Amino acid sequence: MSEDLTLFNMDPDEKFGEVDNTKIEYVQLAFEIGNKKSFYQKCEDLLKVYKLDNYSDLVYKLVQERHEKIKT
Repeated sequence: MSEDLTLFNMDPDEKFGEVDNTKIEYVQLAFEIGNKKSFYQKCEDLLKVYKLDNYSDLVYKLVQERHEKIKT
């Protein structure tokens, strides 16, 4: 199967056993062919801007900021 057809997996990386020691919820996103790589590149850029080290925290922060903006 082509990588472009793979679902984007936002499972957290296991650094210190947190996957085994916590309840983790998972999110998967589907992308049109050719869009996944671009999404990853944008996420990597935003991780640096927000000084974060994983996609889950980045997505949560972006959604939270957007939600707060809409609610005000």
